[in-house]
Amino acid sequence: MAFVTTSGTNPHALQRTAQYIRMSTDHQEYSPLFQRQAIAEYARAHNFRVVADYEDAGLSGLTFRQRPALVQLLLDVQNPRRRFNTVLVFDVSRWGRFQDVDEAAFYEYACRRAGVNVIYVAESFSNDASPATSVMKALKRAMAAEFSREMSRKVFLGQCLNAQRGFHAGGPPGYGLQRILVDSKSGTRRPLGRYEYKSVQNDRVVIAPASAVETSLVRKMFEWYATPLVTGETIARRLNDFEPPQQLWATMAGTEHSSHPQK
Repeated sequence: MAFVTTSGTNPHALQRTAQYIRMSTDHQEYSPLFQRQAIAEYARAHNFRVVADYEDAGLSGLTFRQRPALVQLLLDVQNPRRRFNTVLVFDVSRWGRFQDVDEAAFYEYACRRAGVNVIYVAESFSNDASPATSVMKALKRAMAAEFSREMSRKVFLGQCLNAQRGFHAGGPPGYGLQRILVDSKSGTRRPLGRYEYKSVQNDRVVIAPASAVETSLVRKMFEWYATPLVTGETIARRLNDFEPPQQLWATMAGTEHSSHPQK
């Protein structure tokens, strides 16, 4: 989810600023509330007034196009009628974990070139143009990118291990299959409904056959497909021609209905 909001300005406030918030799904410690509190404290201490709010919630920092709030922020920065001349961000990683560190620097430079300064409120380095700050920013950007690459490798290896152990790696099950939740402690199993997911990290999900009706239908489709000259399109046409559904159940039970299409 991403949204942009604006609030009224104080004509006596000289330092008007926007704030950019980003929370990825893998780091709850960077919650939007936590970032907003840190930015609010910095704004009060440095005489800033937040007049625009940009938030990318639950989005990865790897790419630019999939972050609509950041895209809108950079568009607004180029607008000469913008209502702010500074952007407050929690830290370098919230600005982005771009794999090319020059990409993060480019977006910051685009703001600065338009007369908008980007300030990282939780970083230890000074928000100036000194050589030391430039070196620290480059180092932080490289660290953010490497953290993302390392996390991706760990997640991939973890998914491979779970798949080797017979656990479901994610995604909706195919027709005729269902997801079964396995308790890691007691070993109890129960089916998961649609839009229902595990809530305990150590629990696992396995795939098992679904109802007898669905599994019988899958077997019947394989039987049809094994028949010469029967294509997937023909099988789909046969399934669509069954009306009412009782005809389909009768066919799966081995009873050929008189209206069965011979195609």
